Amino acid sequence: MGNALVTLILVTVVMVSALGLVSGSVSALDMLIDSSKEMQDQACDRGRTSITCDDASVDGADVSVRVTNDGSLPLLWFEEWDFIIQYEDVNESDRAIWLPYSESGGYVNQWSVEGIYFGEEDESIEPGILNPGETVVLEVTLSPAIGEDTTNMVTVATDTGVSAQLVFEKEA
Repeated sequence: MGNALVTLILVTVVMVSALGLVSGSVSALDMLIDSSKEMQDQACDRGRTSITCDDASVDGADVSVRVTNDGSLPLLWFEEWDFIIQYEDVNESDRAIWLPYSESGGYVNQWSVEGIYFGEEDESIEPGILNPGETVVLEVTLSPAIGEDTTNMVTVATDTGVSAQLVFEKEA
């Protein structure tokens, strides 16, 4: 009788342990499937996203960059975009800097959205969202400023990882 009770307890412990292992395995497999689906969704979004840096203009320390959404998805969450500029400053030093986003604008070495346009008109559908075919103007005030007669490059990357570059010159 004593051996049967010990055996019953051991069998119960083994079954509960096995159940815990199976439950943990199923949970891990579920997380793996969810992350795989999320990766596929991100790859699909990346494939449907395309931007072009059309133009850059320099006025003193102020730089404006025009970026067009050539893809088929609307783009938003500008705070998750990257803005990198490589330039030669007024002290003839080469610089390559990533600049943070500022929603309100007007800060030195922070970029902001000046406006979103469809053609030459302000956007009127879904304000604040860069829809396909629309152009956003990004502005930054650099310190130190870009030097005269220099060739510079700006890189803009969306939250999906799609990027575009533009080489531009500042003439005297």
